Amino acid sequence: MDETKITNELPQHTDDQMKNLQVLFSSAPPDQLRQSLHEIYLTYIIQNHEMLPLNFTRIATNMYHLLDFLEKAEKK
Repeated sequence: MDETKITNELPQHTDDQMKNLQVLFSSAPPDQLRQSLHEIYLTYIIQNHEMLPLNFTRIATNMYHLLDFLEKAEKK
């Protein structure tokens, strides 16, 4: 079973990764990205409600951290 440890620590990012993030935010602001991710994620859960995938904990944890990051980015 895939066990994912939840931490509040962010990994270190390279300059290229930060530039790519700036490009992403220039195409859509964090609040729009967050809303889109919510819709996609909830649609995924609704369509797979009978049998979630084995790695659902990892997927849910990744979504939590990504949505949390986008919310914090929206406030700055």
